[in-house]
Amino acid sequence: MAGDTKGNEEVVLEDDQQSDLRTLAELLCFEEVPPKWTQDFDSLHSIGKFSPLFMPSFNEVETECMEVFEKKKMETKKILGNFDGQISLSVDILRCESYFDPSCCGDYLCLSAHFIDENWELKKWVLQFSCISVSVSGPSDDSLHKYEDWGILRTLEDWGIENKISALTLKNDNCNNELVEFVKRRIQENNGKLLRVYCCAEMISVMVQDAFDKIEDIAHKVRQSWSTKDVLGSNDVVPSPEEWKKVEVKDRNGNSQVAVVLGAIHKLFDEYVVRFPLQDYQQFIHLNDHSKEKSDLDCYLEQPVLRNGKNFNALAWWRIAGIEYPTLSRMARDFLAIPVSLASKIDAYYTVPKPADDHLVWLKPDLMNALMCTRSWYVSCKMI
Repeated sequence: MAGDTKGNEEVVLEDDQQSDLRTLAELLCFEEVPPKWTQDFDSLHSIGKFSPLFMPSFNEVETECMEVFEKKKMETKKILGNFDGQISLSVDILRCESYFDPSCCGDYLCLSAHFIDENWELKKWVLQFSCISVSVSGPSDDSLHKYEDWGILRTLEDWGIENKISALTLKNDNCNNELVEFVKRRIQENNGKLLRVYCCAEMISVMVQDAFDKIEDIAHKVRQSWSTKDVLGSNDVVPSPEEWKKVEVKDRNGNSQVAVVLGAIHKLFDEYVVRFPLQDYQQFIHLNDHSKEKSDLDCYLEQPVLRNGKNFNALAWWRIAGIEYPTLSRMARDFLAIPVSLASKIDAYYTVPKPADDHLVWLKPDLMNALMCTRSWYVSCKMI
């Protein structure tokens, strides 16, 4: 009897250990927890979630994290497989410049999928996070390994979404240009289309810098003229009338482009009408709301411009308006998901590569990728 009791206690202890290990792995996969923290047992036990005897090795934690990742990946893959809209991609290059561990120095590729789900919630899910260059002397723009596509096409095929990709947002440089052309060719081979989107923040940064370079001498004169007591007696520091004109803010007449843009929108709308015919119920609602001669797009353009107030939410508006504009709302759902910038709110201007997470880059490639992916999926789920 005593032997049976001891055996039962060992089974219970083993079950508790396994339960604690799964809890720790999920904490690591879904929260911003530094992986090394899992080996600080005093801190680990202080949060009150684990038994005092729970002291896992990092290899055990790593194995359990990969199991959590594979399970969540299957769920995520099913969602993307059933998604009936277009998916946009962004490629961001993060940089690690760790002086404590030179082996981690390098550039890391982060491939993310952007889409708006059936509830009109914007999602951004990481599909691939991998090191694309390592340099003991420190990373540089010239050290990027120029693989044809950095494994992007293989990732899209693995996720089963290679036929759903509509746009790719990334920085503008020669290496990225080659990447876009390679990916575009492969997608076009499958009768697909790929829109290349330039990072808006980067373009604005370059435009501002170019503008300041052109007016640097004039701006210097302006600053001097403001600080000079005898402005009228100092002709050298006063900008000439011609120089003042160069720094004037002028309006541009964009009317000549309106017809071109409107024509492109109508052409694209017609393609959506053919690709996504209305269901019987949608057809009934549409005919009751609009005349037979007018399309969703025509009726929408006839409406007054909405006031874009502080609390206005475009996705919430389209979610409701989708009943009235079924084809146009589908088109809006695809296009509003396209990221126009790689910069976050913190980096107002995208001038240098964003830093990679120092807590993750020292991990094995598979675990590093797993944590980056699962954390992005979980954040997106918490926003619902």
